[in-house]
Amino acid sequence: MDYDLVVIGAGPAGCAVARDVAAAGRRVLVVEEHGQVGEPMQCAGLISARTLELAAVSREVVLQHLKGARVHGPGGQILTLAGSRSYALAVDRAAFDRELARQAAAAGARIIYNRRAVDFSYIAGGVRVTLAARDKAAGSAFGEPVRPALSGGSIPASLNCGFVSPPAGRAGLPGAADKPGGAGSVSAQRAVGVPGSVTCRLVVGADGHCSAVARWLGLSPPVEKIAMYAAEVELPAASDAMIDIFLGRRVAPGWFGWIIPAGGGRARVGVGSGLAGTCDRAAGRQSPRALFQRLVNRYHRLFRGLKIIRPTGGLVPVGFMPRTYGPHALLVGDAAAQVKPISGGGLYLGLLGARLCARTALAALEYGEFGPAALAVYQRAWEKEAGMEIRCGLRHRETFLNMSDQEMDMLLAFFDRPQWRRIILKYGDLDYHSRIAAKLALAPPWARRFVTGGLIPLLQLFRTPAAGEETRL
Repeated sequence: MDYDLVVIGAGPAGCAVARDVAAAGRRVLVVEEHGQVGEPMQCAGLISARTLELAAVSREVVLQHLKGARVHGPGGQILTLAGSRSYALAVDRAAFDRELARQAAAAGARIIYNRRAVDFSYIAGGVRVTLAARDKAAGSAFGEPVRPALSGGSIPASLNCGFVSPPAGRAGLPGAADKPGGAGSVSAQRAVGVPGSVTCRLVVGADGHCSAVARWLGLSPPVEKIAMYAAEVELPAASDAMIDIFLGRRVAPGWFGWIIPAGGGRARVGVGSGLAGTCDRAAGRQSPRALFQRLVNRYHRLFRGLKIIRPTGGLVPVGFMPRTYGPHALLVGDAAAQVKPISGGGLYLGLLGARLCARTALAALEYGEFGPAALAVYQRAWEKEAGMEIRCGLRHRETFLNMSDQEMDMLLAFFDRPQWRRIILKYGDLDYHSRIAAKLALAPPWARRFVTGGLIPLLQLFRTPAAGEETRL
């Protein structure tokens, strides 16, 4: 065999698996379809300190410490949650990804770029992976372009399976991969000397929501995918350490919009929309690009001075995959739907999955056991580690999808009280949303039904009881 392990995709989860397996002395190849790690950016870069520690990435990637959030309801209700400590970190995602790639290369993994895995076939004792040059053709369009109200750059018209190319004339941000002697080991293997196929004992699919490895294995992805449209921008108004979150069926049906300050007068802004029937039928199907424009227009004061630096977009899988393995193969990261259902964040769960995936891979390589029975230990470990959290998030998401705009505002108004703000700030956890839900279960029954998944008609509860009628909460 050419390699013990071939990882498809050099994102954080893929590089973390490659690093840990290569560090144990195994022969590892990472195949990346883009020209460098971290580009194009497809993530808001909002993480916890716990995620930074799990990734073993230095704090040099941190751009901004964030100390709270303003949640904007569809009817104008605002819930402000401002604390004194850092609740989240805005990071340079390109630098974050490149550091993980450098770690993988330093551990002995080989990384090749501008190559896609286009075919997989079983051979005696392993898998043959066929590679091809990256197809740069555009994928499906998401709708009409944003109108000139957004200055500083146009937004590309196409998404290729969730990946957006940088604007014309921009080769991407310079990084260590471009510097001789720096992270040259990360990007040295490009077109030269790349074989048409490689053989390995085990394949790890870290190739995103439209995973080629998952398709080869015949594994069904989650039914729901969130379409997101976002941009890195210059935004003078984003000068504080507060995140802005926007709710409402007209602005972000089935999801939310956001402004995340990134320091230096810059921010990440974006909006998501539920697919597969989760959008509001009355509002009609709206492209993420159109929703982005609507968000900017509606909250024009917050977006005053907006100048787009880099647009991006993609699809985020939401759901639970009951099987993330097959003969001689494992899935990790977005390919395994290791994503938080409430926020769409995939870095923490993806890195958690990567740690379990690497352990499973090393055990399989040591004992020479690559059948489903041996690799199923990965699925069991993942469900034990994060299964309850994901399922809890899915239940809360179902409740959220059934809430009207008026109910969202009423819920925000209820929690905009000192005692509830203190509880949220004390127990809020970016990685484990179920913890705050458990604390909010102390709320009165009508509010508890929201945070625990049993939606009831609030308007009826808030109406004035008739004479002699008993009020029940």
